Amino acid sequence: MSQQSAPSVTRLTAADAASLSIETYARDGAPVLIRASRPDDAEAIVALYPYVSRRSLYMRFLRAIDKPTVAQVRRYTDVDFAVHLSLILFYDGQLAGAGRIIRTSPDANIGELSCMMVDQFQRLGLGRLIVSTLLEQGRRWGIDEMIAMVHPQNSPMLRLFKSLGYPCQIIWEEGDYLVRIDNRLAADFEQNPPPPPLIS
Repeated sequence: MSQQSAPSVTRLTAADAASLSIETYARDGAPVLIRASRPDDAEAIVALYPYVSRRSLYMRFLRAIDKPTVAQVRRYTDVDFAVHLSLILFYDGQLAGAGRIIRTSPDANIGELSCMMVDQFQRLGLGRLIVSTLLEQGRRWGIDEMIAMVHPQNSPMLRLFKSLGYPCQIIWEEGDYLVRIDNRLAADFEQNPPPPPLIS
């Protein structure tokens, strides 16, 4: 039996990634803009930190952190798009979160994904939008496998990764979960159905 091969896709160059801009909608119908980060986004991101709970910060960084400086955040907004795919999400015109993939080495086809949403914009499906966008654009950018470290108490993120329609492995590793997603093919919900919903 022949193995299914990945269909050809339009490659996403570093220049393309740096100008990426995607308009879509949240599940409540509000407009959403997902675009490449820019150096001057750093100030706006730092201004959001008072609105992000300590728990959300801990789930994202896997440790307690203080409010970063603009210079520290600029490392994640003023990036080389050959190795760092950095996206910002706006919900109804408001900065709501960000996500990124960083290649594990400059020429690698494996990338590490992370994202964070401001608390007031959680549970609107925005995390799914930005993660799905990172995976789809990451495939065009040359990422065949995505990895992510997830805190064991971050069950919403674990459920999200398992529900995206990609082959997904979740491995316990040194106190956290390592998520590995095969990103060579587009999401296929018949081959990789989402888990049943939790019954409370």
